[in-house]
Amino acid sequence: MKCRKLKSTVMSATIGLTLSLGTSAAMAQTEITWWHAMGGSLGEDVLAGIADRFNESQSDYKVTPVYKGNYSETMTGTIAAFRAKKQPHLVQVFDAGTATMMSAKGATYPVYQLMKDTGEPFDQSVFLDAVMAYYTSAEGDLLSMPFNSSTAVLFYNKDVFENAGLDPDAPPATYEQIYFATQENGYTGTDAKLAINSPDHVRHLSTLGEWAKEGVVKYGGRRGDPNPLFINGECSMLITSSAYYAGIKKSTEFEFSTSFLPYWEWKTDQPQNSIIGGATLWVMSGHESDEYKGVAKFLTHLSSAEEQAAWHIGTGYVPITKDAYKLAESRGHYVENPGTDTAIKQLTLNTPTAHSKGLRLGNFVQVRDLVNEAMEAVWLDKASAQDALDEAVEKGNGLLEQFERSVN
Repeated sequence: MKCRKLKSTVMSATIGLTLSLGTSAAMAQTEITWWHAMGGSLGEDVLAGIADRFNESQSDYKVTPVYKGNYSETMTGTIAAFRAKKQPHLVQVFDAGTATMMSAKGATYPVYQLMKDTGEPFDQSVFLDAVMAYYTSAEGDLLSMPFNSSTAVLFYNKDVFENAGLDPDAPPATYEQIYFATQENGYTGTDAKLAINSPDHVRHLSTLGEWAKEGVVKYGGRRGDPNPLFINGECSMLITSSAYYAGIKKSTEFEFSTSFLPYWEWKTDQPQNSIIGGATLWVMSGHESDEYKGVAKFLTHLSSAEEQAAWHIGTGYVPITKDAYKLAESRGHYVENPGTDTAIKQLTLNTPTAHSKGLRLGNFVQVRDLVNEAMEAVWLDKASAQDALDEAVEKGNGLLEQFERSVN
């Protein structure tokens, strides 16, 4: 009896161990690494929330967001990681890095191909045209997944307008939209040349330079550096990214709104859609097929109307799909937060043209720095618009030629 009892106990323990091991194996999750450039609460809370909700929705995959520094640092780190064969599955790359990523043959896994290979349902028509236009191949296939899309808009202080006897609901409407470079701003060839020293460009920048001397325009720095001037009431109007809406609203006590970018009446009689900015998610090659199934499912989750509406409402970035826009509208977001739909309306104002799809130039990070330096020289009265832009074109074309040689 005792022997039988002992045998029974050992058998039970063995079965229990087997079942335990089987359960553990079934619960193993495939890890998906997502490198991003969203610092602070934007990355720790809003972006992380997208991954958390995906992880909670299923048990097969786990997406882990990893902050890798600003946009330039994240892209540089990704290139180094790929060379060392330690690349992430997903990486957030800003618009200025699009041409570089497109030319990195074999380093990326095009989104349209990924979705097809993994059998994940995918319909490109759900995305906003202005968003799609920038990140597709010449054949119209989506190369990277749109994520934090934005565009420049005009912020204006309604209280100042009213106190000055101006209509607080009628901000300035005139500005211009012209070509930046040849080859349709880099879309139709890598042999693009800068065209920013044309008579129209010079006239535009010269005028802003004169306004700067008169104190009408105050240069506040690059990226979001000028925002405090508006927040503190030092300027009544500010041209900056629509993505700053949430931060500006949180920091101001006066009533403000947003409007379309102005255009020059001497150049055109109506505005065109503005160009897209922000970043997309690129899928890196070199991983296992079962991992890519998880990546594809996460991209479906991230681009869903519910997630995109939440992202849009919580950050100020443009929703990348039409359904997300409708969902935010149905929830009364634009009524409660006037001006938050300006960027969407401006981006979708017209069908993107050859010169309003965006700038897809190689070495564009460095080229953009040259353009910024040229504008700064004019606004700080250190050079004429013609001289500053001529210098930017000469140096910039050298960078474009360097990029063309590297890819051809």
